[in-house]
Amino acid sequence: MTTTTDPDEFDAARIIVKTLEAFGAEDQTRILRWAAERLGLPQPQTSQPPPPSTSPPSETPQARLPGAIDIKSFVDSKKPKNDSQFAAVVAYYNRFEAPEKKDSIQVADLLDACRKVNYPRPPAPGQTLRNAANAGLLDKAERGAFSINSVGENLVAVTLPVTAYLLSALPRLASHEPRGHGK
Repeated sequence: MTTTTDPDEFDAARIIVKTLEAFGAEDQTRILRWAAERLGLPQPQTSQPPPPSTSPPSETPQARLPGAIDIKSFVDSKKPKNDSQFAAVVAYYNRFEAPEKKDSIQVADLLDACRKVNYPRPPAPGQTLRNAANAGLLDKAERGAFSINSVGENLVAVTLPVTAYLLSALPRLASHEPRGHGK
Protein backbone atom coordinates (compact mmCIF):
# COMPACT_ATOMS: atom_id res chain seq x y z
CA MET A 1 0.00 0.00 0.00
CA THR A 2 1.47 3.34 -1.05
CA THR A 3 0.51 6.58 0.47
CA THR A 4 0.86 9.83 -1.38
CA THR A 5 0.60 13.20 0.17
CA ASP A 6 -0.53 16.31 -1.60
CA PRO A 7 2.27 18.83 -2.05
CA ASP A 8 2.09 21.78 0.30
CA GLU A 9 3.22 25.37 -0.21
CA PHE A 10 6.73 24.59 0.98
CA ASP A 11 7.12 21.83 -1.60
CA ALA A 12 6.01 24.24 -4.31
CA ALA A 13 8.47 26.87 -3.06
CA ARG A 14 11.31 24.32 -3.03
CA ILE A 15 10.54 23.32 -6.63
CA ILE A 16 10.45 26.95 -7.74
CA VAL A 17 13.72 27.80 -5.96
CA LYS A 18 15.46 24.70 -7.36
CA THR A 19 14.30 25.57 -10.89
CA LEU A 20 15.31 29.23 -10.66
CA GLU A 21 18.76 28.59 -9.16
CA ALA A 22 20.21 28.06 -12.63
CA PHE A 23 19.27 31.63 -13.66
CA GLY A 24 20.73 35.02 -12.78
CA ALA A 25 18.89 37.48 -10.53
CA GLU A 26 17.49 39.57 -13.41
CA ASP A 27 16.21 36.46 -15.20
CA GLN A 28 14.72 35.13 -11.95
CA THR A 29 12.83 38.38 -11.45
CA ARG A 30 11.51 38.35 -15.00
CA ILE A 31 10.45 34.66 -14.79
CA LEU A 32 8.62 35.27 -11.51
CA ARG A 33 6.91 38.35 -12.98
CA TRP A 34 5.79 36.32 -16.01
CA ALA A 35 4.54 33.50 -13.79
CA ALA A 36 2.59 35.93 -11.61
CA GLU A 37 1.05 37.52 -14.70
CA ARG A 38 0.15 34.08 -16.11
CA LEU A 39 -1.54 33.14 -12.82
CA GLY A 40 -3.42 36.44 -12.68
CA LEU A 41 -1.67 37.50 -9.49
CA PRO A 42 -1.04 41.13 -8.60
CA GLN A 43 2.34 42.27 -9.82
CA PRO A 44 4.82 42.88 -7.01
CA GLN A 45 6.64 46.19 -7.11
CA THR A 46 10.25 45.23 -7.76
CA SER A 47 11.75 48.65 -8.23
CA GLN A 48 13.22 50.30 -5.20
CA PRO A 49 12.01 53.77 -4.31
CA PRO A 50 14.51 56.41 -5.40
CA PRO A 51 16.89 57.50 -2.66
CA PRO A 52 16.26 60.93 -1.16
CA SER A 53 17.88 63.58 -3.28
CA THR A 54 20.93 65.22 -1.77
CA SER A 55 21.81 67.24 -4.85
CA PRO A 56 21.11 70.94 -4.99
CA PRO A 57 17.94 71.94 -6.85
CA SER A 58 19.97 73.78 -9.50
CA GLU A 59 21.17 70.44 -10.91
CA THR A 60 19.31 69.30 -14.01
CA PRO A 61 17.01 66.29 -13.67
CA GLN A 62 18.59 64.86 -16.85
CA ALA A 63 21.81 64.05 -14.99
CA ARG A 64 22.72 60.49 -15.96
CA LEU A 65 22.99 57.78 -13.38
CA PRO A 66 25.95 55.41 -13.60
CA GLY A 67 25.00 52.63 -16.00
CA ALA A 68 21.77 54.39 -17.06
CA ILE A 69 21.00 54.48 -20.76
CA ASP A 70 19.21 57.34 -22.46
CA ILE A 71 16.08 56.66 -24.48
CA LYS A 72 17.68 57.53 -27.82
CA SER A 73 20.46 54.96 -27.34
CA PHE A 74 17.94 52.40 -26.11
CA VAL A 75 15.57 52.83 -29.08
CA ASP A 76 18.51 52.89 -31.51
CA SER A 77 19.73 49.58 -30.10
CA LYS A 78 16.28 47.95 -30.42
CA LYS A 79 15.48 49.18 -33.95
CA PRO A 80 11.67 48.88 -33.80
CA LYS A 81 10.18 48.06 -37.20
CA ASN A 82 6.79 49.77 -36.78
CA ASP A 83 4.86 52.13 -34.51
CA SER A 84 3.49 49.34 -32.30
CA GLN A 85 6.99 48.01 -31.66
CA PHE A 86 8.16 51.56 -30.99
CA ALA A 87 5.37 51.97 -28.41
CA ALA A 88 6.45 48.69 -26.75
CA VAL A 89 10.09 49.84 -26.68
CA VAL A 90 9.07 53.16 -25.09
CA ALA A 91 6.90 51.41 -22.49
CA TYR A 92 9.70 48.95 -21.70
CA TYR A 93 12.25 51.75 -21.39
CA ASN A 94 10.01 53.74 -19.05
CA ARG A 95 9.32 50.73 -16.85
CA PHE A 96 12.77 49.14 -16.63
CA GLU A 97 15.53 51.40 -17.98
CA ALA A 98 14.59 55.04 -17.39
CA PRO A 99 16.16 56.93 -14.48
CA GLU A 100 12.62 57.77 -13.30
CA LYS A 101 10.65 54.56 -13.83
CA LYS A 102 6.97 54.58 -14.76
CA ASP A 103 4.65 51.57 -14.79
CA SER A 104 2.61 52.89 -17.72
CA ILE A 105 2.86 55.36 -20.57
CA GLN A 106 0.39 57.76 -22.15
CA VAL A 107 0.22 59.64 -25.45
CA ALA A 108 2.42 62.44 -24.04
CA ASP A 109 5.15 59.91 -23.17
CA LEU A 110 5.03 58.41 -26.66
CA LEU A 111 5.26 61.84 -28.29
CA ASP A 112 8.07 62.90 -25.95
CA ALA A 113 10.00 59.76 -26.93
CA CYS A 114 9.40 60.51 -30.64
CA ARG A 115 10.87 63.97 -30.13
CA LYS A 116 13.88 62.74 -28.15
CA VAL A 117 14.85 59.93 -30.53
CA ASN A 118 13.86 61.72 -33.75
CA TYR A 119 11.29 59.02 -34.55
CA PRO A 120 8.52 60.04 -36.97
CA ARG A 121 5.46 61.16 -35.03
CA PRO A 122 2.59 58.67 -35.48
CA PRO A 123 -0.43 60.29 -37.17
CA ALA A 124 -2.72 59.17 -34.30
CA PRO A 125 -0.57 58.46 -31.19
CA GLY A 126 -3.53 57.27 -29.11
CA GLN A 127 -4.42 54.78 -31.83
CA THR A 128 -0.79 53.64 -31.93
CA LEU A 129 -1.01 52.72 -28.24
CA ARG A 130 -4.33 50.95 -28.78
CA ASN A 131 -2.86 49.07 -31.77
CA ALA A 132 0.09 47.93 -29.63
CA ALA A 133 -2.41 46.71 -27.01
CA ASN A 134 -4.47 44.93 -29.68
CA ALA A 135 -1.26 43.30 -30.94
CA GLY A 136 -0.71 41.94 -27.43
CA LEU A 137 2.38 44.04 -26.64
CA LEU A 138 0.80 46.38 -24.09
CA ASP A 139 -1.98 46.11 -21.52
CA LYS A 140 -4.50 48.84 -20.85
CA ALA A 141 -3.87 50.39 -17.46
CA GLU A 142 -5.90 53.32 -16.18
CA ARG A 143 -7.77 55.44 -18.72
CA GLY A 144 -5.45 56.54 -21.50
CA ALA A 145 -2.46 54.67 -20.05
CA PHE A 146 -0.80 51.48 -21.24
CA SER A 147 1.77 49.23 -19.59
CA ILE A 148 4.18 46.72 -21.07
CA ASN A 149 3.17 43.07 -20.57
CA SER A 150 5.22 39.87 -20.71
CA VAL A 151 4.77 39.52 -24.48
CA GLY A 152 5.98 43.08 -25.05
CA GLU A 153 8.84 42.55 -22.58
CA ASN A 154 9.91 39.44 -24.46
CA LEU A 155 9.75 41.29 -27.78
CA VAL A 156 11.89 44.15 -26.52
CA ALA A 157 14.32 42.20 -24.33
CA VAL A 158 14.86 39.17 -26.55
CA THR A 159 13.52 39.51 -30.08
CA LEU A 160 14.18 43.08 -31.21
CA PRO A 161 17.86 43.54 -30.57
CA VAL A 162 20.15 41.90 -33.02
CA THR A 163 23.12 41.66 -30.73
CA ALA A 164 26.55 42.90 -31.74
CA TYR A 165 27.88 39.38 -31.25
CA LEU A 166 25.42 37.93 -33.77
CA LEU A 167 26.08 40.74 -36.23
CA SER A 168 29.83 40.16 -35.96
CA ALA A 169 29.34 36.40 -36.34
CA LEU A 170 27.23 36.61 -39.52
CA PRO A 171 30.15 37.10 -41.95
CA ARG A 172 32.04 34.20 -40.34
CA LEU A 173 28.97 31.97 -40.44
CA ALA A 174 28.26 32.85 -44.07
CA SER A 175 31.81 31.97 -45.13
CA HIS A 176 31.70 28.46 -43.65
CA GLU A 177 30.83 25.54 -45.85
CA PRO A 178 27.96 23.35 -44.62
CA ARG A 179 29.24 20.63 -42.38
CA GLY A 180 29.21 17.21 -43.91
CA HIS A 181 28.33 14.26 -41.76
CA GLY A 182 30.08 10.95 -41.91
CA LYS A 183 33.43 12.02 -43.42
